[in-house]
This record gives sequence, C-alpha cells and structure tokens, in this order.
Amino acid sequence: MTTTPLRLLIHGASGRMGQALLRLAAEREDLQVVAAV
Repeated sequence: MTTTPLRLLIHGASGRMGQALLRLAAEREDLQVVAAV
C-alpha cells in the first residue's frame, strides 16, 4: 500500500520556526512542501 505525501504550505518560512519546519519536512518522505511563504 502506498501513501500519498501530506502536502504542506509553510507560512513564515523565512523565520526560525519556518526554517526548522522546512528542514524536517525535507527529511521525511511522507511530507511534501508545496509552498513556502
């Protein structure tokens, strides 16, 4: 069974928390960042 990755929009991606979320999402196969603002 294959699962579709959860598509994410990260608001505040240039801040500290946003950068942390981008790094974590890049490491996971079940998450896909589709937009970062």
